[in-house]
Amino acid sequence: MKRNERAQRRTQAGFRRLGALLLVGFLPLGACVEPPEATITYRVSGTARRAAMTYQTGPGSTQQTESTLPWSSNLQAHPRDFLYISAQNQDDSGCVEVRIQRGSETLKQAQSCGAYVIATASMSYE
Repeated sequence: MKRNERAQRRTQAGFRRLGALLLVGFLPLGACVEPPEATITYRVSGTARRAAMTYQTGPGSTQQTESTLPWSSNLQAHPRDFLYISAQNQDDSGCVEVRIQRGSETLKQAQSCGAYVIATASMSYE
């Protein structure tokens, strides 16, 4: 009986080790590590004096505002969040430029020039 118990325990331990090896073997390195959340800055600048902005503030949530330029707003972004900023020139002439930034790094940008033109930048945060 003791011989059977030892053999059974060795078999169970072997299966546990094999299961762990198979699990580790199928996970790519870093598969369980998500990028951290980050502070994202929407920036609007240009030669236009005023612009109307629409921007994503969270999952399924947008906000609109009108302001003199330059203008900026910060938000906390999580992996796979959708980021969006558009700015419409409110003048008869001039340019508007939009940027999505993480720190000093520009992730997306767009520019448009003319009366009442719109510049738009969007992306998924990864």
